[in-house]
Amino acid sequence: MTESIKSLQIATQLNTPLTVPVQASLIKLLLIFVPHLLAIVFVIIFVTLSWFILLFIIALIGFSLFYYVRLHLWQNLNKSVVEVHQDSTKNWTIVCANQDEKEPVKLQANSFISPLIVILNFKGLNNKAYSALFVPDSLPETDFRRLRVRIRVKGLSFEAD
Repeated sequence: MTESIKSLQIATQLNTPLTVPVQASLIKLLLIFVPHLLAIVFVIIFVTLSWFILLFIIALIGFSLFYYVRLHLWQNLNKSVVEVHQDSTKNWTIVCANQDEKEPVKLQANSFISPLIVILNFKGLNNKAYSALFVPDSLPETDFRRLRVRIRVKGLSFEAD
């Protein structure tokens, strides 16, 4: 294959619409559960306050765990992103839980992309913040790679905070 044919294929793949479902996975569960568990252990072992304050702090950590499990794993909050879509003109839309229609959003520059995790932060037209968390076991390998490449190559479309 010549270099021009390869570059044409890559350009074609980058300009096709991309729709990615946001799904729960074991790695996502561990990414949410383990830091909360470590925080509870740290509070119990190293914080020297009265037992009432310790219980209050542990309860706050528990509420945080419950919130993020509902947001990213169970996806039953109104802010939970269940699908991310980018059309051929670089415009992003998301579908949230309890919604049937796509909401136009802007991809934020504070999004994080690595081979192990992709965290996409969006801002809606109403200035609401949304985030979508992708890990390798939540998508087919080719879709996960396409998403990472699409964001890195078309990263110039980020909107600064």
